Amino acid sequence: MADAVVSRRVQRVQMVMIALTSFVVGLTVGLLLRPVPAGRFEAVGTWVGALVGMTALILAVLAFRWSEDFMRLMEHSRREQAEDHAKRLEHARLQREADRVVCQARYIGGTVSREPGMVLAEDIEVQASNNSSQAISEVYWRMPQLGGGWFWLSDVIAPGQREGRRLTASFPFKAREDQRELNRDAEFTFSLGGVRWSAQYGRPIAPVDPEVLRNH
Repeated sequence: MADAVVSRRVQRVQMVMIALTSFVVGLTVGLLLRPVPAGRFEAVGTWVGALVGMTALILAVLAFRWSEDFMRLMEHSRREQAEDHAKRLEHARLQREADRVVCQARYIGGTVSREPGMVLAEDIEVQASNNSSQAISEVYWRMPQLGGGWFWLSDVIAPGQREGRRLTASFPFKAREDQRELNRDAEFTFSLGGVRWSAQYGRPIAPVDPEVLRNH
């Protein structure tokens, strides 16, 4: 945006310079091709001198105006770059804090299934540990084994604190005895530093659209 404005300013100055130069060149050629009485040379010289002076003044004013606009645009660009840099630093800091939030899910009890290594589970426990230096809020979780709907976990979890909830499913579901599948499929979402985050076991914690909980 700033470069486009500067380019327009440069084009305007170039157009004025070309127009004035063309006028002076045309006048000079006309004087050379058309005989002029000697008495008029002094008057023509004075007029040309005044025209050149006026041209120089106009160009000086245009150059000053352009330099002011250019400096303002450069300052605006510098501020934008500084703001972008500050935002990137803040996002990186929040990412480090979010990465310290640990979320887990597991079944409690369960009956042996006919399939080797599988159980039929009903009671589920989810837990979020806030190891960051900031409070996290609006903590929810979901898993496909329970239909994929969002469940509330906690309104606020202070730094260094842990919150857990238990839920009994409306029907038994199959789960691996080693808990890997259940923990992997569970998804948690929470707010930290004004940003909404999504956490899943084995995946990087990442920002998400705040509308993710619209239909929880």
